[in-house]
Amino acid sequence: MFEGERTALQDDVKPGQIVVAPIYIKSPERPGLYYLEVTLVHEGKYWLEDLGLKRWVTHLYVDQVPQIPEDDLAPRTRRLFAALKRAVSKNNQEEV
Repeated sequence: MFEGERTALQDDVKPGQIVVAPIYIKSPERPGLYYLEVTLVHEGKYWLEDLGLKRWVTHLYVDQVPQIPEDDLAPRTRRLFAALKRAVSKNNQEEV
C-alpha cells in the first residue's frame, strides 16, 4: 500500500457537487500493467471512503516510460516523483 502526495482542492466541495481537478502521476520505471487508486481525505479528520464515498480505481498500461529532466520539474512535483519511484521500486522488489 502506498500513500501518495496530496492534491489540494481549490474550494470547499458541497454534498452532491461535482468537481473536476487535475492530478499528476509519474509513470513507473518499467513498462507493464498497473492500477491507480484515487480517494479523498479531510486532513486530520477522516478518509471520505470511510463515510461511503467510493475511491476511483483504474488500470493503466505503461508502454514506454518518458524521461523528464528533473530540472524542468517544480519542487513539489519532484517530491511526488521521488515518492512514486520509491513505491514502484519497493513493489518491484516484492514481486521478485
